Amino acid sequence: MPSQAPLPAALNPRVPLLARACGRTLLLAFLVLVITAMVPFQPRSLAWASQLSGRIVDTASFPLLAVALLRLATLLQPEPDPRSERQEALALARQKDWALLLCRSGVISLGLLAVWQIPLLFGSISTLDQQNQARSGQLNQRLSQGEQTLRQAPAAAIQRDWQRLRAAGAPGIPPDIRDPEQQRQLLLEQLEREQQQLARTIGGQQGQSRFVVVRNSFRILALCAIYIAGFQAIGRRRGL
Repeated sequence: MPSQAPLPAALNPRVPLLARACGRTLLLAFLVLVITAMVPFQPRSLAWASQLSGRIVDTASFPLLAVALLRLATLLQPEPDPRSERQEALALARQKDWALLLCRSGVISLGLLAVWQIPLLFGSISTLDQQNQARSGQLNQRLSQGEQTLRQAPAAAIQRDWQRLRAAGAPGIPPDIRDPEQQRQLLLEQLEREQQQLARTIGGQQGQSRFVVVRNSFRILALCAIYIAGFQAIGRRRGL
């Protein structure tokens, strides 16, 4: 059997220091990213809240790796003798408690972020529904105004609109109709078709926007669950 490589007699004392420095750097970078994402502060804005939630989960690997490095630094550091090195032992104990506290803080923070997504999801869908109702109201108002304008327009205006649509090659405009009243009726039907097409377009956009909102919410929830499991694994065993 091949012989195993011998283990080093002692760990380089700079390794825990490097791990601790990298962990603190990642934590500071995460805080800077989150704080800048919060500016300008608009807690009543659903768009601001959704953007902030996405930024947090997209950069949550920073604090996860930072806590792992801080925890690793405490595990790699030799245990001092509490009787002869009391100050060093207390400092190491504080570092261990601080790393475990960061683990619990990560679990709690991400749990609250996940719960926050529920009212955000319903609020965003409600806002989309209100926008759809407003667009539908504007569409109905435009249809009513257009119908009223066509019904009250003189024959000369109807013929001008008819010629304009014919020149544009609009479908449903036969060239052999010369009666202004028949032209008026066909123009009304053309207006209704255009409004129906616009309503279908708005409905499709509304469905797509709702899908994007639901997809982003479930993405954030899934990432929160993954990172919570990671923080729990890092801080699971106090005796390590």
